[in-house]
Amino acid sequence: MLKRRHALAQESHREEVPLVPSRTVGTVLMIDENEVLCTVVSIALRTQGFHVFEAHDGPSGVDLFQLHEAAIDVVVMDWTLPGLSGREVLRQLRQIRPGVKVILTSSFSKDSAWGTLGGLHPWGFLQKPYLSIELAELLHEACKPGSK
Repeated sequence: MLKRRHALAQESHREEVPLVPSRTVGTVLMIDENEVLCTVVSIALRTQGFHVFEAHDGPSGVDLFQLHEAAIDVVVMDWTLPGLSGREVLRQLRQIRPGVKVILTSSFSKDSAWGTLGGLHPWGFLQKPYLSIELAELLHEACKPGSK
């Protein structure tokens, strides 16, 4: 009986592990026209400790970046976006903050996507479909102090 009470006491004093970490690793702007993908990936990133803004077209992405530019560490964007091309979004983001880290995602190969950038080079690239853990690893690297 004493062992049972001790076990119950230990069980009732366990700390809950929060689904969202208490410390933010970094702030990400995710721009993708696929709202379901954007939501699922954003949820996964939040559980990894990232704060995430979401936009579903090029103009909204640029507007959100302009509003929250000081807080955003990394932009994750699809190459094909409605409203503005990926190239134009990247150009505008770099006008706002020349050193912004951008991870480009595309169902096309890296060479195909980068070949159309006209000299604008993103910080990283992920080919779709990708795993959220692959993106999280890239984001952790991009958010490290001093990473280039």
